[in-house]
Amino acid sequence: MINSTAKPRCPVCKSHSEILHGGLRDQLFGAPGDWSLRRCAATPCGLLWLDPCPVEADIAKAYQTYYTHADTEKKPLIRSHLVAAVRDFFVGVVTTLCGQRQEKIDIAHMYLRDMPPGRVLDIGCGEAKFLHRMQQTGWEVQGIDFDASAASNAKKLFDIDVQVGKLEDVKFPDGTFDAITMNHVIEHVFDPVALLQEARRILKPGGRLVMVTPNALSMGHRVFGRFWRGLEPPRHIQIFTPSSLDTVARSAGLAVNKVFTTAVNGWIIFSASSALQRHQGLCSTTNLCGHEKPTRGEQIQGLKLQLRESFRLKQHPADGEEIVLIAVNESANPVLTVTSPPTNAA
Repeated sequence: MINSTAKPRCPVCKSHSEILHGGLRDQLFGAPGDWSLRRCAATPCGLLWLDPCPVEADIAKAYQTYYTHADTEKKPLIRSHLVAAVRDFFVGVVTTLCGQRQEKIDIAHMYLRDMPPGRVLDIGCGEAKFLHRMQQTGWEVQGIDFDASAASNAKKLFDIDVQVGKLEDVKFPDGTFDAITMNHVIEHVFDPVALLQEARRILKPGGRLVMVTPNALSMGHRVFGRFWRGLEPPRHIQIFTPSSLDTVARSAGLAVNKVFTTAVNGWIIFSASSALQRHQGLCSTTNLCGHEKPTRGEQIQGLKLQLRESFRLKQHPADGEEIVLIAVNESANPVLTVTSPPTNAA
């Protein structure tokens, strides 16, 4: 059992709300409980959040079978390599058709490629794949994750030491990092403003913070509703819109340079959403669709939907599956918030 508490008001703007999805269960990793998602009634906020919400002391119970606990010693079969190679070929074709090749590279490096290598902190780094990638391009890397199993896997896979715990407990000195990244992390956080305030403190003046998170306004959420992969109750405490994420970052004292949505990883979210829809009502602690891959048909459908979403973004820039926010510490100049992808890397 995960203890919970009521949260009827919007955590970002304190507005009234309505229940959007009720009776949600964890179809991915079998955490106990029934959950509901509220939606902020204020425009343009639109934040989604759990009500009831897990109490922070119990949230570890929702991660006991999380994907970062997988056995790193297990070697994939040759057939799995071949299937992945074929899949990656078609992903590359769709990425090219969508004009997303550069964007795919940019998001893989969390929009830091235009910066000279310095010291980067990845909050919620998991197995540290991103940090390993950045280390290979000359960056000095540091990771932090609340999950000890993930930290252990990071050491086994890449020989990267990862701090275990909360950012505020580590107490890095002021101005330690040139860049801080959070990839699908802020939605797991109980107090995002406090986290971003601490991140701002340990960023050097002019340092960059980059966040990627699911977009509550996405086309995928409209298509799949309660089965959209971005919901993930009860681990996703809050699911942001571009406006609400911008508000949270500014409330923490960050200067926001860009906020936009992207479809570049859409096929992953779409295919996983299809699998969740297929498994509706079948999930139990012994039947977890989070531990099996979407079928080939679902992956093909995901690629088709990514193609569709990519073209929709030209007319509907808030439709992407993920939000990207790029901010700096203590910018002296006014900045413009945008809602469409930048023409060049940030």
